[in-house]
Amino acid sequence: MRYLTTAFGMELRRCLLHRRLWIFLLLLTGAAALFRLLPWQGEGGIVTVGVAAPQGEGTAFLAGLERHGGELVRFRPADEDEILQCVSTSRWDCGLILREDFDQRLARGEYEGLITLVTGPGSTVYPLVRETVAAVVLELATPGIAREYVEQRLQVSGEQLEQAIPRLEEILPEDQRVAVVPETADGQAMEPLALAEAGMEQAVQGLLAVGLLIWSLSVGADLGRWKESGQAKRLLGVRSLWQVLLPRLTAWMVPALLASSAALLLATGSWMGAVMLLPYLLALGGLSLLLSRGQVWRVLPVLLPFAAAAGLLLSPVLVDLTQMAPGLSRLSGFMPVTLYLDGCAGQILAVWKLVGMAALLGGLGGVSLPASDKPGPRQSRACR
Repeated sequence: MRYLTTAFGMELRRCLLHRRLWIFLLLLTGAAALFRLLPWQGEGGIVTVGVAAPQGEGTAFLAGLERHGGELVRFRPADEDEILQCVSTSRWDCGLILREDFDQRLARGEYEGLITLVTGPGSTVYPLVRETVAAVVLELATPGIAREYVEQRLQVSGEQLEQAIPRLEEILPEDQRVAVVPETADGQAMEPLALAEAGMEQAVQGLLAVGLLIWSLSVGADLGRWKESGQAKRLLGVRSLWQVLLPRLTAWMVPALLASSAALLLATGSWMGAVMLLPYLLALGGLSLLLSRGQVWRVLPVLLPFAAAAGLLLSPVLVDLTQMAPGLSRLSGFMPVTLYLDGCAGQILAVWKLVGMAALLGGLGGVSLPASDKPGPRQSRACR
């Protein structure tokens, strides 16, 4: 134990002087700070969208936006210059600029170029805003579309058409409307704001998990490279492979654990995600130890982009492909990134799977010394 403690202290001092570690920490801190400053995090989670409407135009459109905005988006009247300034500085997520003859074009059914969507470098939820705008425009245009259908297809005109117009513009009561209500898997209603925040939080946790996966592979390459150094070979003569590599592995992983936990708390405030980093990094440490054996570590730098793609595609980070291809479910279930996200969601079984994966991979990586890792025979002068 004294050897492991002393070796860990020496390796930790060496790692803290390594440029790669500080680049990783700076990128992690910068990404967390940038995400913290995104518009969706401010003003209690309300996203602000500016709307520039000409004088006397778009009154019904603005009222429709207010009805459909809900808890996620707040539409704020503004002029064009204010929208460009606030969106470019990421104070607002995006902006809408209406045409000068908005009402006339909408009444004539001319929808092309009716509204200009302004986005900036910090825009994240503009697809939701775009869908909301499309819904409001369709709502306002529905009476005209219905009237055109009645005139051209049903051949209704004159007095019959005048009698039908009030019905076309009639607003249905609440019990006759179609409502879309998001629910959890157990049938409980989920608020739209909570749904959006949960999705963003999962995306941040997943991206961090993929980044740590890449970090662990680079650590595995470092362990394999150092294992063949003269110092490591001398230690292998008196110590096991597990004892030789564990201090260096821990020295690389401990700063990553502390920095990742702090960055995740800064970005999302998720204590569960920060706590789950411990079993996740234990599993990744076992993977690094296993991949450092033999000559596998030599191809790890080539596999880094493929590992990142696999983490993003096979785990529900940004999109869940298992919903479209159920055959990938089993493969996704064994991905460390997927297990980490499941653990963040409160699934205790995923935690035990990560711990078991850490024990299995760590045991396979250090329980025995392969022939290629053993030091060569040494002869004393007395035997010559």
